Amino acid sequence: MSEKCYISDEKSRIALSIRTQSAVQNLGAVIGPTFGKIAGYLSELGISLTGDPFIGHFNTDMENLDLEIGILLEEKVPDKGDVKMSEIPAGKYAVTIHRGSYNELKNANMMLNKWIEDNNYVSTNIGFEFYLNEPGTVPEEELETKIIVLLKV
Repeated sequence: MSEKCYISDEKSRIALSIRTQSAVQNLGAVIGPTFGKIAGYLSELGISLTGDPFIGHFNTDMENLDLEIGILLEEKVPDKGDVKMSEIPAGKYAVTIHRGSYNELKNANMMLNKWIEDNNYVSTNIGFEFYLNEPGTVPEEELETKIIVLLKV
C-alpha cells in the first residue's frame, strides 16, 4: 500500500551503478546479479553497504527499459568496467512511499503517475525506486520503497 503523494525538492546524490537495458519481464534475472556485482566491487574496496539500493528508469518502453541499478554512496570511488559513479539529479520530484511487496510496485508507480497528471504536473519519465529495507530483515508487508519521479519545471 502506498502513502499519499507529495512534491519534494530533492538534492543530488552520488551512487555506484550499472546502466543497462532490459524488457520488464526479464527484470528479475537482471536486478539480483547487477546488485551483486556492485556489492562485490564495494567489498573489494573495503566499503560496507550503507546506502540505499535503487533502480532508476529513464524511459517507459517496457520491452527495452533504460535502467540504472545502483547503491547510494557518501563518497566517490573509482569506476571499474561497467560499474561507474553516477549522480541522481537534483530537482522537483513527485514522491510516494510504498509499503508492502515488490510485486505491488507497478501499481504504486501507476498511482503516482496518475497523481502527477491529476495535479497538472508533467513527468520527465525519469524515476527512481529506493529500497529502504531488505527482504528477510522485515516481513514482506513491511518492505518500504520510496518512489520518486522527476518533474518538468
